[in-house]
Amino acid sequence: MSLYMILLTIIGVVIVGGALIYTLMIGKGQKAVDGEFDASVSDPVKRHSYLRNPIFLTYIIVISLALLYVLYEVIQHRY
Repeated sequence: MSLYMILLTIIGVVIVGGALIYTLMIGKGQKAVDGEFDASVSDPVKRHSYLRNPIFLTYIIVISLALLYVLYEVIQHRY
């Protein structure tokens, strides 16, 4: 395995681990809803509905990484 792949693997593990810890912290912080299926949405989420949505964040991160990879490949094959 090259140093580049090891570095990418370490970065990926750190990101996934951080996301797992963050998800567990948020899950523990939520109150159990008493018989209701829908709860009210908090004010920070209302104000930043797109930035706080993990689906949109995932799309932004994946597209950014894909573009960076394409840019990297263009630079590598150009010189």
